[in-house]
Amino acid sequence: MAKVGSSKRYAQAAFQLAIEHNKVETWGQTLSDVAEILTNSDLVALLEHAKVPLSKKIEILGAVLKDSDQILRNFVSLLISKGLIEIFEDICCQYHILLNKHLGREPVEVTSAIALTPAEEKHISGVLNSLTKKEVLLNITIDASILGGLVIRVGDRLIDGSTRTMLDGLRRSMTSGTGNYQPSEQTGR
Repeated sequence: MAKVGSSKRYAQAAFQLAIEHNKVETWGQTLSDVAEILTNSDLVALLEHAKVPLSKKIEILGAVLKDSDQILRNFVSLLISKGLIEIFEDICCQYHILLNKHLGREPVEVTSAIALTPAEEKHISGVLNSLTKKEVLLNITIDASILGGLVIRVGDRLIDGSTRTMLDGLRRSMTSGTGNYQPSEQTGR
């Protein structure tokens, strides 16, 4: 839990610096790039190794960030010196939460049973833009187990229009109560 708090504090500090230097989006991209680089377990092991001098660690990351803003390089060097590389990805995530809020964007998780066409994505985006009054950033995943429909998560709200959930609800209603399920009189014949 303390690491989550640290991640938020460091992300807020980085975000404030980025605002002061008018580089919020540039830093967001650079932090994402660094987080991607830090998926290399050998590099992380080197940066966390106690016998590698701090100056060498900073030199290595400085080479990786050579085209970045000096203040951002100093920020990453501070994290290395405090042994916080292990929470860098969390800091990056927290930074992007602040960035999206600052820019009026809303990340949205959409789960579909099949791949969506560009036209369907555009339609979903338009509807969600209207509902949230923000620019939505769709993250679409495919999960055949939902059978059909969509599951949409916007922040802490969940809209589950999946066929799987509808069938589960129908099954519960058929098995609860009296247990005497009677189909509708209109059978379509």
